[in-house]
Amino acid sequence: MIAKGAVPISSEKNEKDELIEVYKVRAKKGSTARAVMHGLLDVSTLGIWEVAGTPIEGAKGKKKFFAIKVYYDKNENIKKIELLQ
Repeated sequence: MIAKGAVPISSEKNEKDELIEVYKVRAKKGSTARAVMHGLLDVSTLGIWEVAGTPIEGAKGKKKFFAIKVYYDKNENIKKIELLQ
């Protein structure tokens, strides 16, 4: 597998008998700094931040995906990776 959480979309061999696969990958989101800031806001507002923060995060929290195309040589070693979306 090319990456943790990658979902294979297609797999085919070209005229040189080399494998070409396309994967759908979810973009990493979030950060430690963001989590710390939310924790500080929760504590400093005695939990009131959750009333506003939860809907805001829900509206912004759309999962973002992109696709990559991976080219392998005859020995199935990665030769090239292309970003599609």
